[in-house]
This record gives sequence, structure tokens and C-alpha cells, in this order.
Amino acid sequence: MLAKLDRNKKILALILCVLSIFSILLTYTQAFKNADLFVGDRLYQQGNIASGKIVLIEIDEKTLSSLGSDPLGWKRSVYADLLNILNEEENRPAVIGMDILFAHKESEESDEALVQAASKGNVVLAGMYYYGNQLQTKEDGSYIWKQDALIDEAMPYEELKKVTRTGIVNLVSDKDGKVRHMRLYYPGREGKEDSFALQIAKLYGQTKGADLKLPDSDDVWLDFTYPAGGYLENISFTDILNREYPLSYFKDKIVLIGSSAASMKDEYLTAADSNKAMNGVEIHANYIESLLRGEYYKEVSDNAQRVMMLVILSVGALAYLFFDLKGMIFSFVLSLLLSFGICFIGYRSGFIFHPLYVPLGAILQFVAGIASRFAEEAASRRRLRRQFEQYVDPAVLKKILDNGGKDLELSGQEKDVAVLFVDICGFTTLSEKSSPEKVVDILNHYLNMVTDCIMKNGGTLDKFIGDCAMAFWNAPYEQEDPIGKAIRAGFDMIEGAEKLNKELGFDLGFAIGINYGKAVIGNIGSFKRMDFTAIGDCVNTASRLESLKIPGENREGKIYLSEEVYELVKDRYPGKDLGLHSLKGKEKPIRIYALG
Repeated sequence: MLAKLDRNKKILALILCVLSIFSILLTYTQAFKNADLFVGDRLYQQGNIASGKIVLIEIDEKTLSSLGSDPLGWKRSVYADLLNILNEEENRPAVIGMDILFAHKESEESDEALVQAASKGNVVLAGMYYYGNQLQTKEDGSYIWKQDALIDEAMPYEELKKVTRTGIVNLVSDKDGKVRHMRLYYPGREGKEDSFALQIAKLYGQTKGADLKLPDSDDVWLDFTYPAGGYLENISFTDILNREYPLSYFKDKIVLIGSSAASMKDEYLTAADSNKAMNGVEIHANYIESLLRGEYYKEVSDNAQRVMMLVILSVGALAYLFFDLKGMIFSFVLSLLLSFGICFIGYRSGFIFHPLYVPLGAILQFVAGIASRFAEEAASRRRLRRQFEQYVDPAVLKKILDNGGKDLELSGQEKDVAVLFVDICGFTTLSEKSSPEKVVDILNHYLNMVTDCIMKNGGTLDKFIGDCAMAFWNAPYEQEDPIGKAIRAGFDMIEGAEKLNKELGFDLGFAIGINYGKAVIGNIGSFKRMDFTAIGDCVNTASRLESLKIPGENREGKIYLSEEVYELVKDRYPGKDLGLHSLKGKEKPIRIYALG
């Protein structure tokens, strides 16, 4: 297939291949990954209908003003009072999750009060692991540098841990600093430990007798239900302590207790909203909502998407090689629609695709294709200008360039054309008496005037043959009255010769032959050099008319026409009947008329 392409197409094919590979390599860079994640967040994070089962009690600025700026410094009896109020029998929540660390004891009385309040079987507390790089000793005594090793932990104190459940509240951000994945388990000292959200969801399922559908993976892409602030209902911690909020609202629900105060700095950027940070307790609420919903999304592997990207870009590259500009635009738009269509259908089917993989390559290909096409058209315009600017009227040249020569049948077409041959009478005798430099100067003056007359009348200058010139009308484009234009050009040449004779002091004249008929028009010549010209019997006859010598008839200042051509213009240009004459290449004599 590539063997059939011209040189420019082969270069474009190479460029498209390089760009496809370059596009795939770009997908490994973090800058591109960040851009892809940003677009993916906007595309996929559309929110969900909340179950209404989760309620947040906020440690807000109002609470901090009332109880103190550091919740870890409050007396444990404060938390015990809150739990006792919430767990009153008639209003008891299904689960109470406290996103607060109780890692150290305070006082025996206060700690015991919290243990008693939390022992109702529906309380889940927060635990935290601290990971880092650590030099560890292996069993054989050697050392190993371990990344993400468990260095320390913050768990509820022993008595409290025995009467509650503990879940790990660590949040994991992607490399762009945003939370968009939910981790269900964390490696601990004695194996995997459930996350805070998973412990709460499990307990809620057990309480309600509902089976919890868990994902296959430990790390799951999160489809956020609410953006930042979505779960906040302005239920303040102090409102519950002061019984200023109806406790019946919490019955059989999941109640989460955590910070919403900005001063606590428990905030994270998430995929749900790139501009506004979300409180940690709200993120856990989104985690729990996703677990209760039981709908999970599987991220398609990067390499699988790169293969898909390569296939789509390969098809697009073929379109760029064999289609015109409209086809290229259609292919580009189709690639984008196909890419986002796959993302949309995949999302509906539970799969997450990278939205920018294919568009990245498609955009690079489109830019290269358009640039190549414009470069090719510019080169084509230069070729056409070089080919035609010396031979055709500027208005005709503009039309050729504007159309890129697309409507020209340069490979050859048969058209009706008016052909003119003009010869300088007496030039041979003059050249014998003059120096070569003088001959060239004289010839250039007369042929320059001939050229002006041809182009002024919309003709195409075909060629110069010594002191003779050939031109034609009605090609490359159709013209009105091509014969009339050729005759007017002839008369302009005769008049121009008279003016030049006076200026230069010579006595030269023109003999002109004009014919009309079918001729083959196109690029004719060798592979190394071609000319846009006309060939055929019509052209030969015009040449014979111009060179015709009739005894007793002065050729200078005459335009010779065949009888067929004269019949078409005799009402406008009356002429003299010169009788029948034999022309070289013609079997029968033809009647010839002279104008001028």
C-alpha cells in the first residue's frame, strides 16, 4: 500500500508513525497523567443520589469556641456524653463512626466513662498507621531498605479498643495530590486491617441484615456521591450535647463524627472538586456510600489503553493518507467521538478509561496532517505559479491558484480552442544584418508586446518558436467568445508592431493565423520537463495559416482564417476571400480569408 504513495505521502506516513509513538511515550509522563486525571475527573465525577443513611455531626468552629480549640485535649467525658445522648434507646443510630483518635489515656475516670459509653456495640473508632522508608533486618541478619514500611500506629487505648471496632482512617492521594481511590485494607503488624469506612459498612450491613457486596480489588476508583460540603447539614457537636437538635433524626442511621472546622486542617483535594478541599470525614462518608451502593468501577490497564490508542491512531493515519481535507477533519472528529464514546460506554459498563489518550494522538496527527496538507498545497501553488504565470492572464492565474489547479485536467483533455500563431515578417533578413545582441534585443521588444496583447485579451501563451509565438483561448478555463478574443489580440499585435517600428526605427510586420476546433490540452513533454500546451489538427492548421505565402499577397499586417472560422465571425469582422489553397497535411484545399 505504501509503495503506491507519492513522496509527500510517504513523508507524512513517517511523521504520523513517529507522532503515534511519541503520543504513547507522552502517556508515561506525569504532566500528561495529571492533565488526563483532571479531564477524567470532570468527565466521570457527576455525583450520585445519596442513600440518606449517613449523617455528619460536625466539630465546627462553634464547637471549638465552646469546648476548646483542640478536640484531643477535651475531657473524654465530653465524648462519652455525646455517645450516651445518641445511643438513647428510642433514637439509637445503627452505627456511630468517630473520626477521632483516642490513642492515649487521659484519666481513669474519664477513660472509663468513654469505655462505658462506647460499649453499646455500634461504635467504630479511628486508627491510623504511619508508613515510611525504613532499614530493616532480615532473618539471616542482612539488611534491607523497605519502602512504605509500617513505622508507627495510633490506635484506641486497650480498654476502649476491646469494646469497639477500629478502622484505619489513612487517606491515600494520587501523584497529583488528589484523593480519587478508596482503599479497603491497610497492611498492619498482624496482617491486613479494615479501613474505617469498611468497618462501618460491615457493621451497618450486619445490623440491617444486608449482605455487603465488596469489590475484587483492595484499591478501588471512587465514584463520589457528593463534592465538598455535600454531606454537611450544620449539625454541630455542641447542638447534640445541648439537645438542641431532634435526636430522632439519627435513628437507624450511620452517624459520623468528625471535624469540619478549617482550623483543624483535616482537608484534602479530591476528584470531586479540584478547587475546594473536602474534610476527611466527608471523604469517609463518600467511601461508605460507595460500599453501601455496591457499584464499583474497574480501571482499564494503561497498556491495554495504549494498544487501543495505537489501533485508533493507525486507522486515523490511513484516513489522513488517502482522504482530502474534509476527510481528515471527519477522521479527526470521529477519533474524538470514538474516544469519548468508549469512555462513556465503558463508564456505564463499570470501566474507567483514560479520556485523553486517544485525543492526544489524534490532535498531534491532525496538526501534522493539516500542516502537511498546507505545505503540499503551498508547494502546489508554487508549481502552478511557475508553470502558468508566464503564459496566462493574471486573472486566470489567480483562478488556477485559488482552485489549486484541481479543476484542471493537466493529464490531458480534449477541448474546443481558438489557436493563434504569429510570426515577425522580415526578421530573418534583419537578423543577418545585425549583431547577435541587437537581434536578441529587437526580438525581445516585439515578443514582449505580443505577450502583452495575448494576456490582455485573456489568452494563454503556449510557447515561443524563434521569432514566432503560439497562444490559445478557451483553456485552461472556458471563455466567452474565444475566437473574438484571439482576433482582437491579433489586431492589437498589428497595431503594436506599427508603434514599435516608429520607436525603434524598423519596418517589421506580423503575419497571423487563427483557427478554431478541437485540440488536446494538458502537460506534454518528458518526465524531466513538461509544458502546458495544445496539440492536434486545429493547432497544425493555425500554424499553416500563419506561414501561408500567397503569390501577389502581402502577409504583413494580415490575419488569416479558415472558412469555418470566418463564418463564425464575418458579421463582426468582414474579410477578404483569398480563394482555395492547399495546406501542408491537408488532403483537400480550404478557403482562406484575410482580415486587416
